[in-house]
Amino acid sequence: MKRMAAGRSGLAALLGLVMIATGTRAAAHDDADSVRSLQEAVDALSKEVELLKEQAVEQKERAAASQQKTDAQSPAANWREGVQFNDPRGGWSLRLFGRGQLDYRQFEPGAAASTFGIRRARLGANMSFLKDYGLTVEGEYATGSASGAATQSAAITNAYMDFNLFDKARVRAGQFKPQFGLENTASANFSDFQERSLTQNLIQNLNYDRGIMVHGAPYKGVNYGVTISNGTGLNLEERQLSRQDVDADGKMLTARLTANFAQMLEVPDSVVHLGGSYKTGKAANSQANPYTAATGQTEGRGVVFFNPEAFASATVAGSNVDRTFSVAELALTHRSWKLQGEYWQVRYEGERSTAPATPYDPRIDSGYLSLLWLTTGERYADAYSNGIFARIRPRNNFSKEEGGGWGAFEVGLRYSFFDASDFLDSTSGNSNTGRVSTTGTGATASTPTKEADAWTLGLKWMPNAYSRLMLNYIVTRFDTQIVANGYSMDEEKSLTLRAQVDF
Repeated sequence: MKRMAAGRSGLAALLGLVMIATGTRAAAHDDADSVRSLQEAVDALSKEVELLKEQAVEQKERAAASQQKTDAQSPAANWREGVQFNDPRGGWSLRLFGRGQLDYRQFEPGAAASTFGIRRARLGANMSFLKDYGLTVEGEYATGSASGAATQSAAITNAYMDFNLFDKARVRAGQFKPQFGLENTASANFSDFQERSLTQNLIQNLNYDRGIMVHGAPYKGVNYGVTISNGTGLNLEERQLSRQDVDADGKMLTARLTANFAQMLEVPDSVVHLGGSYKTGKAANSQANPYTAATGQTEGRGVVFFNPEAFASATVAGSNVDRTFSVAELALTHRSWKLQGEYWQVRYEGERSTAPATPYDPRIDSGYLSLLWLTTGERYADAYSNGIFARIRPRNNFSKEEGGGWGAFEVGLRYSFFDASDFLDSTSGNSNTGRVSTTGTGATASTPTKEADAWTLGLKWMPNAYSRLMLNYIVTRFDTQIVANGYSMDEEKSLTLRAQVDF
């Protein structure tokens, strides 16, 4: 019995061991399955994370490509001689530009009023497209007049189209400034002195005209411009009020040719400019609308010292007037020094047709010579291109920061003259054949003179390339004593200032 009990106990123990072993193997098997399941889940999650990462990268790349495409289609804005908007594909560009010039003028004696004035206030736009075509429109918004009456609030100065198909023969059509003379062709934004010289009187209202011009640079250092225009001036077309008006509709020819020999000979930091200009055309001259030769006003925009009689009147008929202008130009620069001068002449030919019939051929001569020095070391040659002088760029713009620059400074001296001695005295010869007039009122001399000369001393500060402060002192001496606004005077002294910004 004891052996049977012991056997049963052993069997029970054996069965227990078998069961424990079996349970252990089952548990181990379950743990392995769990680990495999967990690993598979981790692998699946990792793949999903990688997929999400790839999708995020792709979305980012697509967004960047989309933004790049959008940017490529959007105009790019920048500052380059105005506010510019450019098509990234090069199809077009738009430039907005403008200028403002506030002047102050003071005179001694006070035959002309000392006053603040807005000399120019202009805004404009230039659109170029397909590389070779352009459209420019500019308006003048300065108002006021010497009489105190308000003038028109706005007027067109430039309105023209450019066709630049050939570099050596560019075409401009519309209303623009024909190339004529060195000082006159250059923009007033870049004038050496506050006002142009006494020669500017001769151009009258022909500074701008309507027509077509061919211009270009056919050879190194050579520039030209040839214009056919109405010859009626700013914002005017041919009159059609009479047969005589219509007979005067022959067009005005303007031509200019210049050469820079320093550029031709590759002389550095220098300009050797020689040039000539020519203008001819007929002016309508009827009894209802008589034509008058150029008047003479001082450089400070003070008194009108020369006031010619018209070539016709209500009681005297005359032929239309042939006008011929000619100019010789010279400019020599080396580094920061410039010597510049011009000689102008205009002739008026016609005939008084009312008895006694009288031919006439008076002329006016004018010219100037100026010497300028950029005391801060800028070079005039850097501002010269296409036959004119343009923007001076200071070596160091003015800055209030410590160690900042002061911009550019320039001093200048100019002599200019006006000679209409070819005109007759008011009591000489027949009326309306080229005589001076004694009908002037206000600041236009009632007792005029036929000759004058002027000395101008100028100081200019350019804080940067787009702003200027100018101070000029001008002494104008008259050949004979004049009377204007009740003042008898043989000279006019004027102090003028200008604050200018352009872009």
